[in-house]
Amino acid sequence: MRALIAAAVLAIVLVLVDSATPLTGLARFRETQISYRMIGSGAGRTEVWRTRVYTYEGDFVGTGAMTCTYIDRATSFRQCIGTYLLPLGKVNVAGAIVNRSTFELVVFQGTRFYAGVSGSAITRRYARRPPQSFITFYLVDQ
Repeated sequence: MRALIAAAVLAIVLVLVDSATPLTGLARFRETQISYRMIGSGAGRTEVWRTRVYTYEGDFVGTGAMTCTYIDRATSFRQCIGTYLLPLGKVNVAGAIVNRSTFELVVFQGTRFYAGVSGSAITRRYARRPPQSFITFYLVDQ
């Protein structure tokens, strides 16, 4: 219930912004990895993981999924694309990841409330087993 209230408050704050000013917002969540799979080996191998998304207070608010393709065998450089399903709509992210402990992705698309937004998503891991991260979305209306 608190999660829905927090999402509604965020929605109201973002809607109250002057229409001549680009819509901006900040959304902070915690996520816990619930599944992980590595497919293949060497360059071109793919990793897929799914997460459950929570408010900072621990209320469940959605899910996330990420697919990454490794670019070469020698490094951990990978190109990734993912989607977060949140109460007010979906947010799509993409970008390069070298280290999963801290990375930044581009927010390039959204649906419903998030339609027309862009920005960035910064993820910082705070626990290893199971992998848990803080994720912050910095959103701007285009």
